Amino acid sequence: MSPLRLIETTLGKYSLLLDAGTTEVDAVIEALGHEPNGYFWEGVAQLLVSTEAPGLEGRFSYDPEGGMFCAYGGDRSALEELATRRSAYLSAAYSARMTRWATTAEGQHLRGRTKVHTEPEMLLRKALHALGARFRLHRRLAAGCTPDLVLPARRIAVFVDGDYWHSCPAHGRKTPFTGPNAQLWVEKMARNAARDRRSSALAAEAGWTVVRVWECAVRADPVRAARLVLDGISPPPAGRRDGPTGSDGGPASQPGPGNN
Repeated sequence: MSPLRLIETTLGKYSLLLDAGTTEVDAVIEALGHEPNGYFWEGVAQLLVSTEAPGLEGRFSYDPEGGMFCAYGGDRSALEELATRRSAYLSAAYSARMTRWATTAEGQHLRGRTKVHTEPEMLLRKALHALGARFRLHRRLAAGCTPDLVLPARRIAVFVDGDYWHSCPAHGRKTPFTGPNAQLWVEKMARNAARDRRSSALAAEAGWTVVRVWECAVRADPVRAARLVLDGISPPPAGRRDGPTGSDGGPASQPGPGNN
């Protein structure tokens, strides 16, 4: 159930880790208007400590980033207790989720889908690096605004948007949702769009040039996409797919829920 893991980093030193975007309660967190990244989970941990386990206060430290939550220290028992309380929190949130979402066979492939370090993100990073660009990953610019990468020297904040989940105008879903979760999927996609607008606005307000890069643009030509990013320009979507494999080399099937 819980993707939490406790590891011994050096002799007598431990880290409690959670990869952001890998829990089964992400939809619940997003429905509440939050981004389930490492900073969110730090807030959850601090809340649990202050309200349920004040005896844990000061027994470990936090070092989260956009893609991962991390609590660390030399007190293994304290970290184990935090892990237990976090697991209970996840179980309660998952139960709340399941009271709304119906489990379907069509939706099983969505479990555990990657939300950070995706293939398009990696392709863009590789192209940027080859062009000599230096960047930082998942830097929080404001509450609710954690770009996939930033180029500090150029003050450019980059968001890499999946075609399906962020409704690419060329490759996003064109047919209505069906099945028992249809309305929930409509609401989820609307929240995704609202969160994208909010994160872009927050980054701009903080003085960053906002660049949003469609998955299809990266897959079609990573180097071209990277050059536009360095110029502070959001690449347009790649051409519409015109065959089973897609004119942009993307997958023929969409990763969405189908009749879910």
